[in-house]
Amino acid sequence: MALFFIIPGYGESPNGKAYRKIALAAKKKGHIPVPIEVDWRKNKSMSLYVKETKQKIRTSLKNQKDKDIQILGFSFGAYIAALLTRKYYFQKIYFCSMSPYFKDDFSAIPTEWKKKLGKKMLQSLQKYKFPTTSKCSAVFLVGKKEPPISINRFHKSYRQWRGRKKKFIIEKSDHDIGNAAYLKKVLEVIN
Repeated sequence: MALFFIIPGYGESPNGKAYRKIALAAKKKGHIPVPIEVDWRKNKSMSLYVKETKQKIRTSLKNQKDKDIQILGFSFGAYIAALLTRKYYFQKIYFCSMSPYFKDDFSAIPTEWKKKLGKKMLQSLQKYKFPTTSKCSAVFLVGKKEPPISINRFHKSYRQWRGRKKKFIIEKSDHDIGNAAYLKKVLEVIN
């Protein structure tokens, strides 16, 4: 049995339908689902999102005798999960459509994406590199219809990961964990 942390994508809540189904699948597998609510509106930098998520994980671990932990993140949630590998050892990580905003991605990020995030957020993102020191098991997922920069990040992250790993490209999906094909694949890999 493991604690199974779930970090939603930017602007999303773990109370969304797809995340509730993921939590149920983790529970059926014998894990304890721990949805992480990130206050996307209040915090305006990745550093604050990561700090907030660390605090929630730390609180959950204090009440848990068995320290086995797994984590699933979608989009910016996957980005946060990747950064947390510097602090925690996860039994397994599920990187679902990781956001392509690591330091080496910046030259390829479309201008309109940068404008949507704002200056403070962009500055906080530019300091992070994709972590390459973790050796835990990882599953990488991406929709085949996602933007090329997202698919490039998927392949690059997979190549750089040092632990055991699997990857899945979901044929009939874009950047949407609630897409039927995407969610079906996530539920399959959890089980």
